[in-house]
Amino acid sequence: MMRAGLRGLTASVLLLATSAQAEVLTVEGVYPAGSDGAAAMRAIAVESFGGSDGPDLAIRIEDALRSVEIDGRPYFRVLPSASGGADGVLRGTATAEIKRERYTEQRERCVAKDANGKCTEKRKEDVRCTRRRIELVPNVRLIARDGALIHADSQLEQATDSRCEDNSSEQRSPETVVRELVGRIAGRLRSALAPAWRRDSIRVLEDRKGLSREDGDKFKNALRLTKTDAGAACRQWRAIADANPSHPATLFNIGLCDEAAGNLDAERIYQQVRPLTRAGNVGEGLERIAARRRAVRQLAAHAR
Repeated sequence: MMRAGLRGLTASVLLLATSAQAEVLTVEGVYPAGSDGAAAMRAIAVESFGGSDGPDLAIRIEDALRSVEIDGRPYFRVLPSASGGADGVLRGTATAEIKRERYTEQRERCVAKDANGKCTEKRKEDVRCTRRRIELVPNVRLIARDGALIHADSQLEQATDSRCEDNSSEQRSPETVVRELVGRIAGRLRSALAPAWRRDSIRVLEDRKGLSREDGDKFKNALRLTKTDAGAACRQWRAIADANPSHPATLFNIGLCDEAAGNLDAERIYQQVRPLTRAGNVGEGLERIAARRRAVRQLAAHAR
């Protein structure tokens, strides 16, 4: 099985569970880019973007792509738009728009107080307010060397805030908000174009129903061991499974042990467990493994 991108971590490291984690195993690995075609590229040229906020977006995307590392090595070569040798070219535009909407809110105010300062009469008053919506509309395209459209992104990003005449607090400047929106889009593009290393703490199943008292105690001990010695916990569950080959929680936890060790054949165990329990953890495990298998294919295509 291909191990590219797994940083050479051993099974013992992949099974790491710290004392701060309760009843979890740590699953680490490379997860896929949104676009198989983009992930296969080695060099991407970024053109100067048009629109009032296009240049800033182009720079942020360049920075995001340059920062991608898998197995400790840069994933892409990011080239100037005029350079040859690029597998694809990113081009686009981005323009921010500010929209304001006036409305009123009601406030209850004290209009009379007694000698002790206690409010004796209240009145509702209308207060004028302004709702501000800042929208950043990108139009980004990744074009392959042969002219094929590999990825497109025109999804609006927006931020909304309000300010009323009785509120003295300052709104963030439009420039600050737009920079935040630009960052969101750049992050989205990074996820779409390149795989990513991810670490998740996945909860084990804790249901001991169906086990004998003795095996239930062993199962409970295995849960405790996840905090200090995940490998021992996994060995305990395997021993329990010898006498209880159809116990859902035990089987799931064994599958999670395999997944945490980098063995994607854990898929087989999850499929075995799926008809035995309604726990959503099983479907999530299958989805993770499907994603990681896709990432393996992307890494293989990138290495060709």
